[in-house]
Amino acid sequence: MKHRKVNLDYIKSGRPLDRPIVDEDGTLVLNDGFVLEESRALDKINLIEEESIGSKYIPPKTIEEEKPPIVIKAPEDNETPFEVIDKIIRQIESLFREGDIKAQKYFVKRVFNVCGLIQRVCYDNKDLALGSIMLEQRARYTVRHPLRTAIVCHIVSGHLGWAPDEQVSLVAAAVTMNIGMLDMQERMHKQQAPLSAWQKDAIRKHPSDGAALLKELGVTDELWLGAVLQHHEALDGNGYPHGLKDAGIGIGARVLSLADAYCARVSGRNYRPPLSPSVAVRSLFLSNTHPVDKDLAVSFVKNLGVFPPGTFVKLKNGETAIVTQRGEKINHPIVHTLVRANGTRLMSPIKRDTAANENFAVTQVITQEKAGVEINKFQLWGYGMFKRTKTRMRKTDRLRIELPAKLLDMENLSTADCDILNISETGCLLKTLVRKDGALVVNKTYHLTFRILDKTLENLSSMVRNSQLRYGIQMVGMQFLDITPEQQKHVALYLKKEAEKEAEEEV
Repeated sequence: MKHRKVNLDYIKSGRPLDRPIVDEDGTLVLNDGFVLEESRALDKINLIEEESIGSKYIPPKTIEEEKPPIVIKAPEDNETPFEVIDKIIRQIESLFREGDIKAQKYFVKRVFNVCGLIQRVCYDNKDLALGSIMLEQRARYTVRHPLRTAIVCHIVSGHLGWAPDEQVSLVAAAVTMNIGMLDMQERMHKQQAPLSAWQKDAIRKHPSDGAALLKELGVTDELWLGAVLQHHEALDGNGYPHGLKDAGIGIGARVLSLADAYCARVSGRNYRPPLSPSVAVRSLFLSNTHPVDKDLAVSFVKNLGVFPPGTFVKLKNGETAIVTQRGEKINHPIVHTLVRANGTRLMSPIKRDTAANENFAVTQVITQEKAGVEINKFQLWGYGMFKRTKTRMRKTDRLRIELPAKLLDMENLSTADCDILNISETGCLLKTLVRKDGALVVNKTYHLTFRILDKTLENLSSMVRNSQLRYGIQMVGMQFLDITPEQQKHVALYLKKEAEKEAEEEV
């Protein structure tokens, strides 16, 4: 296999790659257009000649001359979800701050890179994702608002059973929904005076302007474009820009519209204080301007809960707490007490299940200012007292086990034996020997079969989200794609029983 060395200066951090990155086996790791955060960690890299790749990977053709991919080893994935969210913020800022958006190269691929990171955070921990974006106030509004909306869209569309590619399209629409009025949106967020006539006109035109701009930038995805174009249409026909109604409005636009409205309400404006998340959720049903899709509104409430993660609350016993996890019932979340009833601030927050004891019931939603406390999000969501790169989630999130499983590759009609090393309701970590036909491929779907609690979960469609190769052994993070509510409850029951067993052993 021919190689030719390239100095690290060839790759600039903060700029999109102009060719794909694959691992030593030719498996795609990062697509062209990906923005490297720190190139100095790569040291030296090799460029593989195109003819040496064979049939494993063929880089896509671009307007420029087709170029060979860069080869590096996939880095060990040690980032916490909070660090990934920081990376998402930087990448969205980069997308939207560059003078002439029309002149940007690889815009579509860069948006999809952002979408992949958002999916990764939600896959790791949906409660953390929701809570973290509620607490994130550092980024400017035109960055944090689409991020919040995109996370809500991903979680709700997953609950609705959307296919992964459809979820990505909707998340991309959420990230770019206001691309037709970015500069004005930032000014309006700070503006206290009434909107001018030209501002109102620009607002009504921004969906069509945004869709047209996305087409110029190379977007051809119909769900993405349709959601951006229609996300301000209304079921009664009084929306804009085209006055569509009822079935004329796509499902993607309906989900995006509700997510946009919810996130705007909890953000507030200079002329309007933010609503509490619980009020914002309830307001989805009680809109004074336009009727809403009631079925979708129900899905939002079921997914976000009456008290979404990141909400500061008062408990019946007088304690001040923050919601960190949605409970089994939408009005009974898991919280962590920050301040005792006597005003004592706790160094280590105490976990409370508001459904377990009536004294822990939520009686009031308050602002963080009224709570009067600084919070350590790493500590609240199971990452220790301080920011750390190597960490382990709580036992209740991922259960460490050693469970035999069988993996089926429908494309090659081959099977492989593997072991599940940890499992949650949304995915698992697999350990397997590298197969004769090659390693498992990131973003490829396989079918997993395993047995728990005397029940076999057969051919569960699962996507490889991350991978690490060492000494012929592959460690693979899998996301369950089509797990049914019944199967998910079965896994949850298994997790609960095993956690109880571990607790008894510790005693």
